Amino acid sequence: MLQKFITKERIQIIEQAADWVDAVNMAGAPLLQQGLIMPSYLENVIRNINENGPYIILKEGFALPHAQAGEENVKETCMSLLITRQAVKFSDDPADAVKVMILLASVDANAHMGAMVDLVEKLDDDAWLEQLGEAQSIDEAYALLR
Repeated sequence: MLQKFITKERIQIIEQAADWVDAVNMAGAPLLQQGLIMPSYLENVIRNINENGPYIILKEGFALPHAQAGEENVKETCMSLLITRQAVKFSDDPADAVKVMILLASVDANAHMGAMVDLVEKLDDDAWLEQLGEAQSIDEAYALLR
């Protein structure tokens, strides 16, 4: 189900991001380029993290940046994957450093639920997240999304 929303064109593997804001913007870049979200969606994601702290970190090493579903700045429910070799720090707490980030944008509260169930099941497997974070190619990362 994740492959339905995260195509190969929406996967990036990079060495590092300047900071978490840069990482969120990089994660959203493929979705912007494909016309699936508007820049204001990423601005809302960043504002929410600034206001609420790193609530998007669902598990050590993994973050799910998102804003409220159903915003008019989301044209189609979509996700993107950003893998960084150097951890992205969301705060001074070492537990708030991530190497795997899936950006979520949804047109409503339900369109992404199947993918979220799949993601939660995968996140239960520590080995899966480790393999994803160490993927050497987009093809390898994409295969892990099955």
